[in-house]
Amino acid sequence: MASRLVRFSSQKPIEHESFEVEEEDVQAEAISNIFKLQLPPILDENDYKFDLHTAASIDKESVEAILQSKSNLAKVNMSNVAQWTPLMYAARLGHDSICEVLKNKGALMDIRNNKGQTALMLAAACGHENTIKFILKQKEVKINLQDKYGCTALHYAVQNDMLTTVELLIAKNADVNISDLSGMTPTLDACLVGKEALLKLLLKKGGIVTKTNSKGENGVVLASDYPAILNVLRKHGINTNIERVDPPPVFISSPTPANIPSIVKATSKPDYSITEILKMLKLEKYQSIFEQNQIDMTTFFMLEDNDLKEMGITAFGPKTKLLNLIKGYIDTGSINLVLEESSREMSMGNNEINQINFQLNNDLQMTRQQLNELEMDFSRKCDIINNQKAELEKLSMLQNSVFSKVTNLKNELDREQNDMTEEVQLRMTRVKLQNILELIKSFKLHD
Repeated sequence: MASRLVRFSSQKPIEHESFEVEEEDVQAEAISNIFKLQLPPILDENDYKFDLHTAASIDKESVEAILQSKSNLAKVNMSNVAQWTPLMYAARLGHDSICEVLKNKGALMDIRNNKGQTALMLAAACGHENTIKFILKQKEVKINLQDKYGCTALHYAVQNDMLTTVELLIAKNADVNISDLSGMTPTLDACLVGKEALLKLLLKKGGIVTKTNSKGENGVVLASDYPAILNVLRKHGINTNIERVDPPPVFISSPTPANIPSIVKATSKPDYSITEILKMLKLEKYQSIFEQNQIDMTTFFMLEDNDLKEMGITAFGPKTKLLNLIKGYIDTGSINLVLEESSREMSMGNNEINQINFQLNNDLQMTRQQLNELEMDFSRKCDIINNQKAELEKLSMLQNSVFSKVTNLKNELDREQNDMTEEVQLRMTRVKLQNILELIKSFKLHD
């Protein structure tokens, strides 16, 4: 069997006729150019420098190494673009040991991010039990803080079906009936998600299912798709029958007094005209439609959804306003446009007030955090000044000691110099006396 040549053979390769495919040639040239590019240098692990936020997401050793440094990377309460602190990342990922290290270095527990969330909320949403236990041990933690949407840590735990987390939060007196901006409480959330164990626990702690959210829905309505939840509610003595009140039938085929519902006939004629009603509802642009269809105050209250559509009023908002007014008049026999408008404005005002309150609370919290950071910075600077004062006092004492020793040494040298002078003088005197004696002896010899 003949051997087939491969590209590693020493023999000349077989050449085949090439096909001219311009696109492939371009691709080949591009690939060739890529391979010619210089590869980036291979860095050692020690060459990478993490910021504290990244380190808090990875491991304890990296966090400790950064905190031991004196760089700006070691600011334990520093926020990033999304206003997340290192503690938030550690709590979100369940690194309780890192949370402890950060807390020991001065991390504030109730700092909020740009959504108003705290470390406790982030940990509760993910059900990190050990992290939650550590955070709840800190005395300064406020368990019922709300984010910019009004949600608490308990809201997050219930919404994500974290039963053990709910138990931990309730044990620390988390409010089971606190409402968010949409009127939802943790108890209503339990009805909405259809979790039987959660609802039993919340009901045991005083959860109220008869409260309604901003849409008028109570726990029974929210749990209507969950037979097991409705059964739990019934066992707690709650009526689970949802009564729906439909408006009485109205006919427009023959606009005669006989077709007007009895409740309408029993009331006096409204004091408003079509023009006034449309003006109060801010629907003046539909005035011509009512005039073209010759709608008066009698036929107005007989209009239904299909009638309005046929007249050309198809937009949901205007149509709903008109139908609600008609239904209200049929049910009560009166029109109170002022009350309806003021009630709606009051409702809108309350929502705006709630949003302003949450924003003010968030601003206050941020101001407190900044104040705490300033106090900590001031305390650190005071410690530095005190340390410098202590060092200066030590230097002053050392200077005094050195001066004293130098003075003593000078005095000793002076005394020694004096002593040496007296001794020299004595020796000179002795020499002179000796010379005198020698002279006397010499005189005697001459005699």
